[in-house]
Amino acid sequence: WRCTPVTAGTGTRVAFYYTRVATPRSTVVHHRWSRDGKVVRTVDLRIGANNAEGYRTFSRQTMTAGDAGAWEVALVTGEGVVLDTQTFAVP
Repeated sequence: WRCTPVTAGTGTRVAFYYTRVATPRSTVVHHRWSRDGKVVRTVDLRIGANNAEGYRTFSRQTMTAGDAGAWEVALVTGEGVVLDTQTFAVP
């Protein structure tokens, strides 16, 4: 399950990060948004038990004129394990 990567020509200032997590028990995961290596925001997301199709959720980050740089968003478990990372640049 993949989304179209962010490209320079999107003309938008909002980035979305969609995840699907399959788990036999309810839990909390985090979307950790970083710019130039510094965490700017962490979003706590409750995940319902669903180990068949997985539980889908998302977070978004709005970019302002001063938010140019190298961005990373990570999917992190409650125990601190990084499950996925995606990177993109804001010109």
